[in-house]
Amino acid sequence: MFSTWEKELHKIVFDRRYLLLASKERKQIYEQYVKERADDERKEKVRKLRQRKDDFRQLLIDAKLRARYEHCSLPLLVIAVMT
Repeated sequence: MFSTWEKELHKIVFDRRYLLLASKERKQIYEQYVKERADDERKEKVRKLRQRKDDFRQLLIDAKLRARYEHCSLPLLVIAVMT
């Protein structure tokens, strides 16, 4: 969540670049900047989540885990041979 224009204004008001645009334009540019940053952060969050899932899937592949049905078939085979 980003801060409002009014809360952030004191951080930039004394910079000489602050006066490059009219007051209305400055606020519009700020609002656009905040939206873009929020979008970027959401995309990054999704990217990181996707990467964690891919890494976990790769862990399962690297561990050479067997499917559940393979574990169940072995005891049934042993029981069938014993009878």
